[in-house]
Amino acid sequence: MNGKPIRSLSLELTESARGDWSFVGEPWGQGADGLINTAGDAVDENLAFYTAQAFGDFEAEYEFRWDCVWTSGAFVFRAQNARHYYVLDFPAVGQQYRAEHFWAMLSTVDDSGFRKVLAMPLVPGVTSAIGVWHHVQIQVHGEQIDIKIDKRPVISIRDATYTQPGYVGLNTYNAIGGDGEKSTFRNVRINGDPVSAPAFADQPAPVFAWQSAHPDPSQGCGRIVRTDNGDLLVLSGENRLLRSADNGATWVADDPLPEEVQIGLPYTTVEGQLAMVRTSHPGLPAQILKSTSQDQGRTWSPYRQVGDVTLPDSYPYENFSAGSMIQTRDGRLVLMGNSSGNYEDIRKAGRCIIHHDALGSFCVCSDDGGETWSEAVDIDGPPHDERYWLFIKCGCEISGTELADGTLLTINRPIWSPFVWESRSSDGGHTWTPMTRGPFSLYAACSAMVTTTSGAVVIGGRFPALAVQVSRDNGYTWQCHQIDTAAWANGSMLEVEPDVVLYVYGGRQELRCQRLRVTPDGLEPVG
Repeated sequence: MNGKPIRSLSLELTESARGDWSFVGEPWGQGADGLINTAGDAVDENLAFYTAQAFGDFEAEYEFRWDCVWTSGAFVFRAQNARHYYVLDFPAVGQQYRAEHFWAMLSTVDDSGFRKVLAMPLVPGVTSAIGVWHHVQIQVHGEQIDIKIDKRPVISIRDATYTQPGYVGLNTYNAIGGDGEKSTFRNVRINGDPVSAPAFADQPAPVFAWQSAHPDPSQGCGRIVRTDNGDLLVLSGENRLLRSADNGATWVADDPLPEEVQIGLPYTTVEGQLAMVRTSHPGLPAQILKSTSQDQGRTWSPYRQVGDVTLPDSYPYENFSAGSMIQTRDGRLVLMGNSSGNYEDIRKAGRCIIHHDALGSFCVCSDDGGETWSEAVDIDGPPHDERYWLFIKCGCEISGTELADGTLLTINRPIWSPFVWESRSSDGGHTWTPMTRGPFSLYAACSAMVTTTSGAVVIGGRFPALAVQVSRDNGYTWQCHQIDTAAWANGSMLEVEPDVVLYVYGGRQELRCQRLRVTPDGLEPVG
């Protein structure tokens, strides 16, 4: 540094300027048209740190556009090294794009490799359409951080995680890999004076805490279950069970099961019997089918019918598909799923799409290990005021857990709402509160929701990227952590040690897994 003030600096990534940058992932470049991007097609984050100049207080602006629906257009600042920095992000996934809602997200990154979200507001008036350029303005003065996008103030926050001078950069990814499209940047400018700071360090390298559970591409997995000999089982692709004898640290694949054994939702009864249930599809009433295994899941009995699901005739229900199950501490099974109907006439009317033709969410309960089942109960509980028409609270994937106080909590993936649907039951699933808009946006969670020994509630799913939400007050307030960028999700969770949660989830390249420790004030990977 020569000590001369830099009032306005344009960040270039031309060939001659490459020496001013440090890259994590594929190298970045800048075309003759001034567009900045990275051509790599890896799912994991691609970071470009500008290392020629450190900044303390500064103002910055840049433009970005999403080039696909599984990406982000992020700006990094006050980076101390490749592991410690703030990141301002504008994430996208397919459901959020289709439902046209836009979010801003400010996070810190540390040795865990996770992003701890400081603020994530829903932004009005900004489109989620692909290919639209957005203009971002950032002001950082001491602990104060102010963000605007397309002239709209979106975040104003004080935070003291990183107050010392640091470096800036860009960040993007493609959450499902493939063709290399991510986000494109242009007109990146920084206004600030030069400051002294330790030279930027590439090492230690950023942490990517995930590991591959199975190399086959997979959109997700089934419910994790522990057998009576301590093994963990989870369904992967090709109708195959994966098995772990060390709480998910390593996995081996069983031989594929016969075609007639379609894996359902596995569980272990209070007597220690390994079983699984599923529902027939399509048609109503839906049959509840049960199979058992006497050899830790290597072979299974033929399915037999143990109940059926009949839905009310108040709407044109045509199907019921079980998607997840809560097993309470006293052994009660609460089998949850979503119903659907035929709305082909709506599909043909124009651009409107009813995803999975979803209509409603119901549960059935068993107190004898799945041998008999209750009548279906609407998870969107009463009152249902028929004096006024209401939108159907459509959901297509439902998650649930028993909280520390015995209440059941469900989180339901929305169709068009920007927020999840939430409902609670204080009587084991016999009755439910009306579904209300929940506190965050999340998709593809299903069996990925648990309550830990200390009472923390953990749920993982898609958006932002692959995220885990943690609550320490029975689901009333939540802390979001982005733990990966492979966003198929559709995973499953199980507490494998006190406050250590195993999360197995889908990625385009492989089925991935992580073990997560819930701490009093955060979330961290377990090696």
